[in-house]
Amino acid sequence: MALRVVLDACVLYPVALRDSLLRLAELDLLQIVWSMRILDEMRLAILRHFPADACEPYGIEVIAPDDLLCRLLESSAPTVVRMLRQFSDDTSNPAMSVNDVLKAVGRSAPLFAQRARTLLTQLGE
Repeated sequence: MALRVVLDACVLYPVALRDSLLRLAELDLLQIVWSMRILDEMRLAILRHFPADACEPYGIEVIAPDDLLCRLLESSAPTVVRMLRQFSDDTSNPAMSVNDVLKAVGRSAPLFAQRARTLLTQLGE
């Protein structure tokens, strides 16, 4: 079952992070929801924070992108690894290796990138 998440503009702005999260949604690990306001913010590159006390009444858990990706890696490692490989395969101009993808995602999600590299090393990649 896909985890339902609201992505704020600050998550949608970094290309590698946005691409990773959208690919995970395509693989049915995430169900992404957002509003026109959030999309407008993305276009304007405005960062917004969600106070937990404002989200709790609606059953929304506030979670940082790095923590979200780490949770998905822990719960669905084969799917996340498949997404990373596909992300790499889909890049051109410049082409990016899986390590390059993790380096780019790691700018916004460093713990995830580190854990993913460790897992890939254990898998012999």
